[in-house]
Amino acid sequence: MDLEKLKAPFPSIDVEWRVKTAGKNGKGAWAMLLPYITNRAIMNRLDEVVGPENWKNYFEPGPSGGTMCGLSIRVNNEWITKWDGAQETAVEPVKGGFSDAMRRAAVQWGIGRYLYYLDFQVVNVIPDRPNARFVRVDDRKREVKGYAIIPVLPAWALPVEEKGSDKKSGNEKRTRQEKPDTPPEDKPATKSADRSAPGPSIKGITYRREGNLLIAEGNTFSVKGSLKSAGFKWNPGAKSWAKEVVNG
Repeated sequence: MDLEKLKAPFPSIDVEWRVKTAGKNGKGAWAMLLPYITNRAIMNRLDEVVGPENWKNYFEPGPSGGTMCGLSIRVNNEWITKWDGAQETAVEPVKGGFSDAMRRAAVQWGIGRYLYYLDFQVVNVIPDRPNARFVRVDDRKREVKGYAIIPVLPAWALPVEEKGSDKKSGNEKRTRQEKPDTPPEDKPATKSADRSAPGPSIKGITYRREGNLLIAEGNTFSVKGSLKSAGFKWNPGAKSWAKEVVNG
């Protein structure tokens, strides 16, 4: 059983998007989209990596409402459980709360955690249904209604078999609003995948790799300025400093 395989990027078809907020400006309507992994894909990943008999989940009421999910994996004949929770959702509150709690618990095991390092994706909202994967936008408060074409995922957020494909996010074609996939020149190339990965020399800081992300460990608070200068970004969801690296 190789638990590191839980952290691998998912096929783009398993990545869905939800609207966080929407609005209008001088150029028209826009929407901010957030990616997430489907629960079906999470369960399939667990079945493939650890086996269907070696994982289970629990659901309990949260201390302040919502739902808590405990996701257990049997490692060396011992059950290890990691918990996280979520509030009820506006649509199908009970089912939505269970699904979100399950996704958050899965992140504790590294499943889909890489999506936390994606910046918010702001895309145009168009009135006509596009010939591509899309998200419906219906913000009555801000009077924004239409369709948002889902963004193209960067190469580091794709499985090997999808890298270099013209259909990186499941879209039939790219649009002008989608960003190019070229990584910055100053990002180091390394094939290391252990907890002592190479990185910039900053006192008291070590590095580890998670897929195509280099994550800083140690007393990062006292050297956050140096980390930022080295190209690292703070991710509040994962509570860590990380930067994208390119495999050599």
